[in-house]
Amino acid sequence: MRKSGLHVVFLGTNPASKSGGIANAIPGYISALDFVGIESSYIVTHDSSHWSGKVIPWLRSFIFVISIMFRSKESRLIFYLHLGGGWPSVLRKFGIGSFLRIFRATVVYHLHGPEFDEYLDNRVKRLALKAALSPADILVVLTPWWERRLTTSGFKKNIRICPNPLSQELEEKANTKVAKLIRAREINVLCMTRLELGKGVDRFIRAMAELPNYYRGVVAGSGSRRDELFQLVLELGLEDRITFVGWVSGSNKQQLFEESDLFCVPSTYDSFGMGYIEAMANGLPVVALRYGAIPDVVAHGKTGFLSHSPNPREIADCLRRLEDSELRRDMGLAGRIWVLKYFSLAAVGNRLASILSQVK
Repeated sequence: MRKSGLHVVFLGTNPASKSGGIANAIPGYISALDFVGIESSYIVTHDSSHWSGKVIPWLRSFIFVISIMFRSKESRLIFYLHLGGGWPSVLRKFGIGSFLRIFRATVVYHLHGPEFDEYLDNRVKRLALKAALSPADILVVLTPWWERRLTTSGFKKNIRICPNPLSQELEEKANTKVAKLIRAREINVLCMTRLELGKGVDRFIRAMAELPNYYRGVVAGSGSRRDELFQLVLELGLEDRITFVGWVSGSNKQQLFEESDLFCVPSTYDSFGMGYIEAMANGLPVVALRYGAIPDVVAHGKTGFLSHSPNPREIADCLRRLEDSELRRDMGLAGRIWVLKYFSLAAVGNRLASILSQVK
């Protein structure tokens, strides 16, 4: 495809770490821009896989930024910074953004962290966030819910919406549109997320206790609550029905999707939920909560069910509704179509191109 004359420089966490939604989404953003003919490069500002990853990559990024500015004579540069949750990420990007403004560079901030929701509820944190985001020409958010959240909180800056994209591998998987294998009776439910407060793994475990014995659960992920959650499984007598497999990636992760019938993460701590679109791309109906931005990602009654309440019994009711194998098949196929329509490389690439064309 013919190149646009535009060069987008992404800055954010190391994609190779595969730690969190941003790291998993970054390769998709690069592929999405390539799909629409926009050149891009990537500068790592944070690497959670190394003890020095919060400082050294950030300091190096200033050198890389200067190098790109002096080398790129024929392309128009846009610096596109992905902000994760937490003040350290915000302050790192504020430092880089402020530095770029000295050179009158064009700056875009893309907000990802669920922490931003809490910051907006606190007047002091809200004012601090406004100041920290001031270097940006445009703010990009992940879903319409986030746009409403910022505008109703008094943010006047130019706000645009662009969701996280599928990776090339997941897009290929979604394009197969092959119905999941229907098992005779056993229903395998996958809960894949970080084992931290707010991610809802405890709710998932308690919901499993409300279900018949032929519902089997797999918890995939690592985190500080692992021992506490395993103890909850023992207390509820679910050790024969729920298995912990730890952090997974690559072919092991893909195998879990293929061996599962449903995906359930009843989280109240997600800015988007990459796991949901990964599950739908693999033909798994999703059970989650009607909370925050999640209804923008999972289509209730079409690609899964969203519980109005975090009560484990109501989550279990949603899982029981998917006991019907034909409904699981239909929702699985609908999920594949849904993610290809809204989160494919073409959809996200065109959305990004539209946003970048508005930057002066």
